[in-house]
Amino acid sequence: MSAIALPRPLIAQARDLLDRGQVEPALATARRRLGHLDLPFEPACLRFHENRRYAPTPSYA
Repeated sequence: MSAIALPRPLIAQARDLLDRGQVEPALATARRRLGHLDLPFEPACLRFHENRRYAPTPSYA
């Protein structure tokens, strides 16, 4: 199967739609999970990638 060549503006629009489509569910999911644990929502929950702290995980090795 060959890839379809799309014009760059169309690709950018599609990327914007995909990004927006993933942000809202992430926000709702984070709020729902924290609510289930009786924890307050903090915007930093969605900015975990900005944390400089080292967090060792099995996949990091």
